[in-house]
Amino acid sequence: MNKAIFSKRLAAFILDVLLVSFCASLLAIPFTNTETINKLNKEAEAATEKYNKKEIGLKTYYVQTADLNYEITRAQGATSLISLLITILYFVVFQFYNKGQTIGKKLMKIKVVNNNGDKLSINNVVLRALIINAIIFEMLSLLFAFIGNKDVFLYASIIIESVQYVIVIATIIMASARKDGRGIHDFLGNTKVVQV
Repeated sequence: MNKAIFSKRLAAFILDVLLVSFCASLLAIPFTNTETINKLNKEAEAATEKYNKKEIGLKTYYVQTADLNYEITRAQGATSLISLLITILYFVVFQFYNKGQTIGKKLMKIKVVNNNGDKLSINNVVLRALIINAIIFEMLSLLFAFIGNKDVFLYASIIIESVQYVIVIATIIMASARKDGRGIHDFLGNTKVVQV
């Protein structure tokens, strides 16, 4: 089987993320406190505007936005949980039962297979999705938002986002430059993506 070219993988991923985001947004509507979230977002915009006009210093801006990010994350808790559940159902369950294909992968005529040629297992798909679909990062972020205080959440968020960015960049470089096209998520899940 030939490896899937990077542009097809990227197109499939973007299509899948758009589909999951749309479904999660629709399902989350009854659980979203739009008024509170809009109020917090306006406060964050106001703090940014004050900082840009040099009405407040960096330290004040940092404290205000850190507090607001914590409150926004907590206010969006139900929405984030729904999004996380949809992500798991789609990228793990749906992909596994569709023999390594999501809707985006079907359209791009690619699929995930076990790297050794064995049958794709649920463990392959779960381990892969933890990284490529940011499931582990979302879970940790929510955990720290609800069991930690603002300071714990702030520092945890900085570390989680930094690690996530490094993994995304390394994965893009690996998937586009390696002969086999495997990224970090493929090594973790013992998978590869091939042309159908």
